[in-house]
Formats: sequence, structure tokens, C-alpha cells
Amino acid sequence: MRIRRPLLYPAELRALVWFVGLGLASVVGANYHELPLPASDMAKGGAMKKTARKKPTAPSKKTSATADVEPKFAPVVAAFAKDREVTYGGKGFGSTGLKVKGKLFAMISSKGKFVAKLPKDRVDELVRLGQGEYFDPGHGRLMKEWISFDGGAKSWPDLAVEARRFVGRA
Repeated sequence: MRIRRPLLYPAELRALVWFVGLGLASVVGANYHELPLPASDMAKGGAMKKTARKKPTAPSKKTSATADVEPKFAPVVAAFAKDREVTYGGKGFGSTGLKVKGKLFAMISSKGKFVAKLPKDRVDELVRLGQGEYFDPGHGRLMKEWISFDGGAKSWPDLAVEARRFVGRA
């Protein structure tokens, strides 16, 4: 009777896993740096080097006190100084702005215009009254729920409060 040889002996399997790297090692449930070196490297007296893993760092939150706020936008940021859910920072449409629950609701565009996210009906009404225009983030497609304003900085905090209510309700 003939005894069949297994396809791979355990030592060969470990060597193969080491060679393949993370692919098969993650399937087996082992980390590649925890596996022994292949037999050929072990014969040379080599040992696998363990490298220190970097600890993930929490992203730093920008606040109105630490971030550079555009002077035109400062009254809008100041209006939300006591609102703990509102943060200033991050990027949206290439600009830094105000966010609630991680969602952008007001900003100064790269063209220096005040931009806010409002319900579509409200945006349509403001555009019809000539107070603002649909926001174009730069690719030629107008946004239905975003409106941009050239002037009228006195009304920006009120519009930002309205935008915060709209975005923050979800």
C-alpha cells in the first residue's frame, strides 16, 4: 500500500504564507510578522525583525480660536461659538467651513462667496428674488440645495442658522 504525501506539510504552508505576505496570512488569522521564517532562512540563522506599529492619532479638530477664519466669515463662525455640535474646519468643495455632525452647511467658496445649504424650495425662492444664485462648485453643474451670495454679509449669520437647522435635523 502506498502512503500519499499531503499537498503541503505545515512547515511548507507557513513558508508559503510568509512568502505570499498578508494575502493568505490574513485568511489563516495570523499576522505575517508573527510567522516563522522559511526553513532556508532559519538555516542561515536569520530572524524576522519586528517593527513597532504606529499608534493611530486622532485628527485634530480646528476651532474658531485656532483656525484662520476669513474676516467676512468671522461673524458667521461667531454665531455658532456656543453650539457644541458645530465645528469649523475640514474641507468641502475645496473650502473650509462650518459643519454639524460632520456635514458641511456653510462656507466661503474659493471665489470668496458665502455658500449655504438650504432646502431646495428655499434656494429656488432666494434665487427667484435675486438675493443669491445656485452654487457651482466648479464643474459646471449647479447644486440644487446650495446657494451662494456675493454681498449682504449682514444676513449671512441668519442664513447660516437656517442652514444649520436644515443639515442638523438628519
